[in-house]
Amino acid sequence: MGSHFASFQESLNWVESHVDYEKYPGGIRTKRGPTLDRIRELCYLLGDPHKSAPAIHVTGTNGKGSTVRMITSLLRAASFSVGTYTSPDLHGIRERICYDNSPISEEEWVEVISLIANLESMLDKDLTRFEILTAAAFTYFADRGVAAQVIEVGLGGTWDATNVVDGSVSVVTNIGLDHVEILGDTLEKIALEKAGILKENSIAVIGRVDQEIYEIFERRSQEVSCEAIQREGEDFGILEEHQAVGGRLATIWTKRGIIEDIYIPLLGAHQSANAAVALAASEAFLGLQISREVALEAFFNLTVPGRLEIIARSPLTVVDGAHNLEGAQVLGNALAEDLAVPESIVLVVGMLEGRSPENMFEALNIESRVKKVIVCEPNSPRAQSSSILASAARKAFKTKEVFEEKDPIQAFLKSKELAEDSDLILVTGSLYVVGDVRSSANLSSL
Repeated sequence: MGSHFASFQESLNWVESHVDYEKYPGGIRTKRGPTLDRIRELCYLLGDPHKSAPAIHVTGTNGKGSTVRMITSLLRAASFSVGTYTSPDLHGIRERICYDNSPISEEEWVEVISLIANLESMLDKDLTRFEILTAAAFTYFADRGVAAQVIEVGLGGTWDATNVVDGSVSVVTNIGLDHVEILGDTLEKIALEKAGILKENSIAVIGRVDQEIYEIFERRSQEVSCEAIQREGEDFGILEEHQAVGGRLATIWTKRGIIEDIYIPLLGAHQSANAAVALAASEAFLGLQISREVALEAFFNLTVPGRLEIIARSPLTVVDGAHNLEGAQVLGNALAEDLAVPESIVLVVGMLEGRSPENMFEALNIESRVKKVIVCEPNSPRAQSSSILASAARKAFKTKEVFEEKDPIQAFLKSKELAEDSDLILVTGSLYVVGDVRSSANLSSL
């Protein structure tokens, strides 16, 4: 008989003892070699739980998390039971594996992780942390008997552990430069990596990408005999969208019809684009048009923690996990349109290595509004030095006051000391920073 972990903490310690690509540079992945062999073999030993229910598989450079939450809400509003797998987590590892938006319980976690731990010795090589979590999600969803799985890619596509699943719908939100040390240093290379999730007989749903990038997905869909490929702007899109109180109001069209005036309770025009992708993907999965009533219900209580999220009102405090140039540009656009008032900003920022703070600050395009800056270091082995950030901030935000507080929570507390009620406190640069700040504010991720 195998062993059974005595507690949640004991099982968590076992998971955390495995190599973690989220915390360490891509060189480790290169040394081990990209492969799906371990996760495939583990899933085989588990009874191939990833095949227990049809799946929507989601990749993209930005917007994956928001789109996954939207798809989950749409399927639930259509009376489906849904297993949702996301990454990274903001506050706790269990939030990555959800059944109908509720995280796996500690007891269920211990059962699933104990099962996987007892099988690891049967494999040729030790598992990675992400492979364990991915297999745990598939196993939990099979045990719960979900009607649909919504699976977010961790990194890339082709060699991501989630790619053992054959999504009946494969979604690409967009393509931008990120994780270039692993995925490639051009948009074309990154698109090729993400195109790996397109599978035979699946329906591919592609968000807004340039023509040359779209052609990469079109070729892949033909090579693997996708059932169909749908492109934003040709097969679905936004007819009209504008700012509303606390969010956006969008009219979205798909191959199956038009839904007018959907209220999306999220800031930023990019969330309307994510909603169009989510609606197209959900209809492709269901094989029918989603009614306006179902769409309204799905979006009414939608939240996406850590993405342009207001966590306090006095002073107005916004957190956003923008961690690459495209994310920073999207955040800057939303600040200009949805959050043009207050005019002055107290900025709390921390970044990981590999990010150019100069380019990130330029992409935000808020130089004229920033009054004070507090730089910090994310709680990660890959944290960029706060002194480097401080130097870049002094150049980007000339004549502005710049403070160093290595701990993100202390940096946030400092911002509250410095900010006046008429200011906007903006926390950004890394989801690690955002997670710590949300924790200090006692906010849940769900």
